[in-house]
Amino acid sequence: MAIFKEKKQPFAFVDLDNKQDNKQNNLNEFISSGAGDKKLSNNSDKKGRPRAKEKLARISLYVTEEEKVKLIQSSEDLHMTLSSFIRFKIFS
Repeated sequence: MAIFKEKKQPFAFVDLDNKQDNKQNNLNEFISSGAGDKKLSNNSDKKGRPRAKEKLARISLYVTEEEKVKLIQSSEDLHMTLSSFIRFKIFS
């Protein structure tokens, strides 16, 4: 009759073979039993610096004084800035 078992047990009798499986099972159980619902975000709750607006390129346009007055008057009639009015007329 032997006092010691044939297979040596690690310190504190922890089964090292099942240790990794237990960690994974505990992690899966922890994740699945979360207290709150996971909110699908639409990037509205992200913190940090906001994205920069798209930079616009400058274009110079030479017109006569009469044409300039006419463009300004037309843009004011539509409650638009001069650049947005010209962009509107060109691309639409």
